[in-house]
Amino acid sequence: MKYLWASLLLLFLVTGGTQAEQKTDAFLFPSEDELFESYLLGEITYDEYIRLLDIVTNGVEEDMLTLTDELSLELLEKYFSPDDSLNQDKSEKHSLSSQQLKYKHSYASYLEENARSRYQSNFKYSQYNLSVDLTLRREFSGRERLIHRAVQIRDVSPAIHEIRIGNISKKFGLGTALGYHGKNVSFSDYLNFESLLYPDNGGYNGLYIDSRFDTYRCEILGSLVRDAEYAFSTFGAGLTKQFEQTDISFIPVVTSVKNRANQTTVTDYKSSFYLNYTPNRHRFKIETVVGKIKDNSELAIVTDNKIKRESDKIEFSGWYYSRSYIDLTGGSRTSLMSEKAEIDDVDYSFYTKRKNQMGMLTKYEREISDSWNVSQSVLYAFKSSDSTELQTFSQIQKSLNKKLSLYYDFSFRDKARFSMQEGSYFKRNHRFGIKLYTTNSYIRCYMSHEIKTGEDPVVGLFGEYKLNSQSFGLLHLWMNIGRYNLETKRTDYIYFFIRNKIDLTNWGKIDIKLSHRYGRKSTSTNSNQITMTFECAI
Repeated sequence: MKYLWASLLLLFLVTGGTQAEQKTDAFLFPSEDELFESYLLGEITYDEYIRLLDIVTNGVEEDMLTLTDELSLELLEKYFSPDDSLNQDKSEKHSLSSQQLKYKHSYASYLEENARSRYQSNFKYSQYNLSVDLTLRREFSGRERLIHRAVQIRDVSPAIHEIRIGNISKKFGLGTALGYHGKNVSFSDYLNFESLLYPDNGGYNGLYIDSRFDTYRCEILGSLVRDAEYAFSTFGAGLTKQFEQTDISFIPVVTSVKNRANQTTVTDYKSSFYLNYTPNRHRFKIETVVGKIKDNSELAIVTDNKIKRESDKIEFSGWYYSRSYIDLTGGSRTSLMSEKAEIDDVDYSFYTKRKNQMGMLTKYEREISDSWNVSQSVLYAFKSSDSTELQTFSQIQKSLNKKLSLYYDFSFRDKARFSMQEGSYFKRNHRFGIKLYTTNSYIRCYMSHEIKTGEDPVVGLFGEYKLNSQSFGLLHLWMNIGRYNLETKRTDYIYFFIRNKIDLTNWGKIDIKLSHRYGRKSTSTNSNQITMTFECAI
């Protein structure tokens, strides 16, 4: 608890705040390879890896990028690239975005003997108010299947704003009753009819309709996902009354879980009441969910607020999920703590972050002057009296001029279990970095020092360079010496890549990436990979 009070004191007494606001179109891993590297380093769990893979490979609705709220504060800063113009190839907006038919094929292969390969093909068609999206993927393991397919029709009539059939990644309100929930079932190992009907993703699969009448909005979602063992059917609706600065919504959701072997079914009923008040530049949102599954009552309260003034910004989020809360369709704020939940009647078990949890996330950012910016974030959550989690992130940044800035940040994460010690976890990280911007280039590098439970202290060196040139396109260099062990005086992990993306014509692009990983503790100490991506549009 002493860390909590110290962090809160720092939050309100020091002129500080959170890291720079995460813009939804700027947060990204460069590719799924870097996402996988983060998983190998233990920065994210497998569940988080699967969820974020949806963003990297398929893309999701803009408001669904709140998925990143479930990442650690430190990880958000590490993979947040603030320069949109360099993340997105500048010429792409002019050459490919206006075309009706787009095709993208990415092929990756290890260069060692008995090399494995994977590929992903994406087809998009859009004309007038119709769009079609289809993605086929083969893993390194050889599994080939459809992972995404959707048909969307916009502005069907003055009353029907959108109809979507297939994969759906929507959230209603704050997503407490109906949001992105991760994968509930497995997926087909082969490209077959089952893969076509029930693709591998963590969203919904079915029909979505968005209708609007003057100041009223009605959203309807029906979904069915299944595998060989279980079937999940979901029906939800969002009924919203819009005022000048306020939206009020009622969101009923019904989800049935069916064991396909013995034909038993359990149904979960939830009702959500959502208020969104946005005066001027501020934001106040709260959602309350009541529900029932079998004889157990459920309750959840989630709030998300922002107060923005000329030189500072305050954000506060809070959440409460009852002990009996079953999270089958939710995607609202929570911490990284998870526990196993079971539905005995259908013999279904899964890991959830929301059951039996209460927590808060507070952020504060302030511009002291034109050249100084300081920030602080604090996340604290607990599950009854058994587990607690504390995350803090502090940063101070000095702009030497409009192009060059220096920064220092400190992150701390502590997870404690009182009933048994093996679940406890501690991590502390210091970083000093430099960011340099020019008209067509961006450089970011930092040195870090990390202490983690059960491991030797390590230092790391990271560097990233981007150059957008009319002569040879986008050049991207990435180097992460993430594990130099201070006890053994040896380097345990290195990962780097060099990437070049160039225009072939006004309708085509080619992207070539060479990467290398060295991991002392890995099964294969050295691995090399080549990834080639081709895009065309007509």
